[in-house]
Amino acid sequence: HSLAGIQLCVFLHKDLLWYASGVESAHVATKLAGVLKTKGGVGICLDFLGTSLLFVTSHLTAHDQNVAERNADFRTICRTLGLPHAHRLKREFALLSPSKRIGEDLTAKFDRIVWMGDLNYRVDLPRAQAETLAKEGQLEPLLAHDQLIRQRA
Repeated sequence: HSLAGIQLCVFLHKDLLWYASGVESAHVATKLAGVLKTKGGVGICLDFLGTSLLFVTSHLTAHDQNVAERNADFRTICRTLGLPHAHRLKREFALLSPSKRIGEDLTAKFDRIVWMGDLNYRVDLPRAQAETLAKEGQLEPLLAHDQLIRQRA
């Protein structure tokens, strides 16, 4: 599945195909109300041996200072990617009341999620300092200034 330059392929060995079902894919653009397709996400989901899997690749907003925009891109993808598709959700969650499904984002619908891509989170240190720390193998100071780690917390 692709969205302009954002592409995702999931490969499964031919001997394992019999154990996979419910393969679905979708994409969402996150810039200019979805008109600009350079930022966004692509997802592919499937059930494998009773475990629901979701693979997402995304290209989030760039530049050091745009952490809030990256976070907003992530939330937009989680809220609007639409996987699994509604008819499948209805079938699988028929016993749950609708109130328990309202507001449930993408990350709550799958047993395992692999999220990758050009996330554009940075290390909040001057480049020379970050390079020196990396060359010296000092990872702790780099991790302490990692935007993604901070935002996940």
